[in-house]
Amino acid sequence: MLKRYCFAAILALCLTTALTAQDDQTIVVDGRSMRVRTLGVFDVRRRPVVVFESGAGTGINTWSAVLQDVSAFATVVAYDRAGIGGSDDDGQPPTPQHVARTLRALLASTGVKPPYVLVGHSWGGLLIRMFAALYPADVAGLVYVDSTDPRSPEQNAAYLRTSGYTDEGILEFMERQRQQMSAFVGSRTGPYRAEMEVIQAAERSGFAEFRALPPPPSVPAAILVSNRLDPPMWQGRPCEPAACHEHWMRARVQALKSLAPVGGGTVVTLADRSGHEIQRDQPALVVSAILRVVSAQSSR
Repeated sequence: MLKRYCFAAILALCLTTALTAQDDQTIVVDGRSMRVRTLGVFDVRRRPVVVFESGAGTGINTWSAVLQDVSAFATVVAYDRAGIGGSDDDGQPPTPQHVARTLRALLASTGVKPPYVLVGHSWGGLLIRMFAALYPADVAGLVYVDSTDPRSPEQNAAYLRTSGYTDEGILEFMERQRQQMSAFVGSRTGPYRAEMEVIQAAERSGFAEFRALPPPPSVPAAILVSNRLDPPMWQGRPCEPAACHEHWMRARVQALKSLAPVGGGTVVTLADRSGHEIQRDQPALVVSAILRVVSAQSSR
């Protein structure tokens, strides 16, 4: 477990100033209060700034197991999106572009300057991808933690076919998935439902908005993917659980690589002991991935 060590590659950064305690603040952005947590120090030596973006309906606390350790080698900023946790609802649909613009305004208000290493979990992975597309000069690195993958309908159909589904079975499966998603979204309320409606629209479009984005900036990147086999998840499928899982992982990794900068160099790590929340199941793995990206960025 990584516990606030001064790593040799960034020793000078660790020796700048004593770390501050965890500090939650309320920042006003466009007339609305937003909850922000900052750790580490802001200093003239330009410590890297690592910004965390959570999954749908979650906020700062989802990163509790990793923030302190990352603050040993970087300034850390985590926050609650509008309407989530301690942040006011801004009354706007939480589209990826709106979230990215709000985050940029929030970061400017905190006084931390770009470039940023962005870390996104689940839906947050696609949110940082949008931020990188809108503000490439502000981005120094990308870390995807079991991100939602922007799989096209054709890619999804190919995955299902490899898993043993017939063309008719593929149509039935996709319709069943749409119905289940609609039922889930309909059961949510408030800002969480608003986020899920945006995600539902993205899925129905085959994530066309994300697949149409320009390539990410040429920065260090890491992709972490949950790889824990869960046999009950695959019950009723036309393949054995281990084979279903293998097909699923192959399709996911292929789709997730589209989020990485062109030219290679992105490290893909399979988290064998983790479910979807790698930051809770294997926090040291997330910390080491962030450190690797920060170190690569600092050495440029």
